[in-house]
Amino acid sequence: MKRFLDNEFALSNIILMTGRSYANYLIPILLNHNPSMNVLQLVHPNQIYDLPDDYLLSSRFISFGTRYYIPEKILSRIGYGSYNFHPGSTSYPGWAPFLYAIYDGAKRYGVTVHEMSPKIDAGKIVSVVDFEIPPHTSPQELVDLTTAHMLDMFVQLSPMFVNKTDYLDTIDVEWQKAPTRKKDFAAICNIPLDVDEHELKRRIAAFGDSDGEVFPYLVVNDKKYRLGFDSDHPDRYSHWLHGIRFVLE
Repeated sequence: MKRFLDNEFALSNIILMTGRSYANYLIPILLNHNPSMNVLQLVHPNQIYDLPDDYLLSSRFISFGTRYYIPEKILSRIGYGSYNFHPGSTSYPGWAPFLYAIYDGAKRYGVTVHEMSPKIDAGKIVSVVDFEIPPHTSPQELVDLTTAHMLDMFVQLSPMFVNKTDYLDTIDVEWQKAPTRKKDFAAICNIPLDVDEHELKRRIAAFGDSDGEVFPYLVVNDKKYRLGFDSDHPDRYSHWLHGIRFVLE
């Protein structure tokens, strides 16, 4: 990825890609440390294509709470670096990190702030926080706990985001493994019919609420049955496995 080591444009813009609810909280934090900074909120990376090069060269890009991949042709146009708040520790890069941590029975988890690179969750690391996962934590509870730590980290880093006129310093910490991908998640949600009861319940506990796209499912006689919901009609074609209901899609 190209880096503008001798940027003739002064830092004057923060491009913050995040949802509206986060933006309402995060933007005032940034402006508190530098009221003259212009903060532009985006919801999708495609919006960057409409920005002129001189704007991008005078910008720092921050992704907070999004799932979008940012291509190199965008990253290479940002003058003051691009940074991502990854909702997982360095042991859980990639897609659906919360759910893999639950599946593994992890005792500890974290948040990783890193430079964005053409490869997902592979950039140099700026900051990490590590915390304990309380016993019997559900996926949603882990999401909520992680979000709280992400917000705290944003508060800590916000003065540097708006005032540091060079790339943010990185630390000597490495990602621990290759990032998980959407296709990895889909594969682990494909439940083999000969799965033992313990493994089935382990997968349902971790992945049963989905990644927003795929639910645990079975393939029986070339027909797909997804994990049943309480709202599914009782007469819907079903397949039961170790007492767990799957319904015909």
